[in-house]
Amino acid sequence: MQPLDTAWLLTHLRCPQCEAPALAVDASVLVCRTCGRHYPVVAGICNFVLPDQLGPTAQQEIRAINCHLHDPVKRQHLMHRDQNGLLAAHFLRRSVRMAARYLAPYATAGQALCALGCGGGFDLLTLAQFVRFKRIVAGDISTAATACIGENLAAQDGRLGLLACEFQRCPVRRSPDVVGFVFEALHHTADVHQTIEQLLAQNFDQLVFVEPTRNWLTDLLAKWSLTMNVEYSGLTPDWIHLRKVRAIAQRMGYHMAATTWWPCPDNLVPRWIKCSTRLTRGFCRLVDIGSWLTAPFHFGAMSAVHLWK
Repeated sequence: MQPLDTAWLLTHLRCPQCEAPALAVDASVLVCRTCGRHYPVVAGICNFVLPDQLGPTAQQEIRAINCHLHDPVKRQHLMHRDQNGLLAAHFLRRSVRMAARYLAPYATAGQALCALGCGGGFDLLTLAQFVRFKRIVAGDISTAATACIGENLAAQDGRLGLLACEFQRCPVRRSPDVVGFVFEALHHTADVHQTIEQLLAQNFDQLVFVEPTRNWLTDLLAKWSLTMNVEYSGLTPDWIHLRKVRAIAQRMGYHMAATTWWPCPDNLVPRWIKCSTRLTRGFCRLVDIGSWLTAPFHFGAMSAVHLWK
């Protein structure tokens, strides 16, 4: 992808420190004309992370991502998630496809996509198989991971702007021509529902996200350490609860649509199934049938949620 036009980017960004839409380019930095805060631009990445204001959860997340990227095997896992086995590839594509259904009308209308918490960007690469945006602003809390996004999307058509930021201080201005998108990253924050509320209050009139979802069954499985386990960062994930998300949407004047389904983590599938391609595909089909049966009741361990005004 080609670099996004600087003028367009500046009209859609704000200072995360004072929230003023007054950013200007000064050599290799962005400067807020209101508070004077400087944000470096290195290798095409606008770094909006405020180190002096990062909480313990954000600091731990950055350390974990950077450690992952220094390990060749783990970096490969982050950059090419479809190469982590047939099961992982199947459920990844299913999750992306669910999000694409909500995002497709925005792409058709020519709106831009702002994707946050992208990791290495492979999820965006997979999304391009279902829906294509002409303009994408993408980033992660880690500048190293954000650089990987550029690598993964290099061969795609369109224009790309890269930025490093955290959800709680997102520099994207509210705009009717930008749709927000988060893929399996909100649960890395200290309070997932508070983060959703902040993104709606400060940044997006339309937001689509895919997240692990709590219900009575996942809560039961968590007691046996089968769900909501400590992740690579050392943090226990905070899964969304659709009832709470709906309450946030109603309180803030947003419409909400959601689709649920069941993924199946690799560690829960018997080895004798994974050793056979035919059995693995059959197993995936059975899980998909189960998802189809429970979807009308919004009962599943994964959700795609669309919020809009």
